[in-house]
Amino acid sequence: MEKARREIFTENIVKRLRDQNIKIDQKQLQDYISADFTKFLVKGMRNERGVETPFMIEIVQNENRAFLINSVRIHQSMDQQRAQEYKRNTVLRGKLTEKDAIELKGALKDERDKGNFYAVIPSGKDQLKKEDFSFVRSVFDAWEHIGQNGAGEGRHIFRSLSLLKDELDQQLNLKKERDLLPEQAPGQKSQQKRDQSREM
Repeated sequence: MEKARREIFTENIVKRLRDQNIKIDQKQLQDYISADFTKFLVKGMRNERGVETPFMIEIVQNENRAFLINSVRIHQSMDQQRAQEYKRNTVLRGKLTEKDAIELKGALKDERDKGNFYAVIPSGKDQLKKEDFSFVRSVFDAWEHIGQNGAGEGRHIFRSLSLLKDELDQQLNLKKERDLLPEQAPGQKSQQKRDQSREM
């Protein structure tokens, strides 16, 4: 019965997307339906005159256990909007100790070498550690990771490793500047006295 249910909903969703000229990974869709997720994302692609446009399709399961297409969004537009939002709102400020920030910066380099370019981060934690970050290769994989964990957009976010590195550098540099201020203060006072003496 579950197999028949999976095949029926898979066929129905694939047909509806095909009507919009969007192809999806049918096996991925079947796996999500078999796992009985209440909400998940699958990637799709539309090919028009040799130009491929990526899509993210959100599938939800209603109270009757029917799987329905909730939204179909062009991935590029969505990604641009999120990139602008990420630039306005930092995700690490005040959530990492200096030790954890240094460890995470090293981990970012290792993950980049492995071919991972994005990190999925829990957004509801007051403190973060290196172990809280999940690393993936692409934006599609990041959304897939969020969907598989049933976390939803509100509980997890994703960032490119380059943006995370910039934020870590900024955080560590600010820490260095704060640490140097007390040491510089006496020297600055001496310099001011010398300047005043020359003026006299």
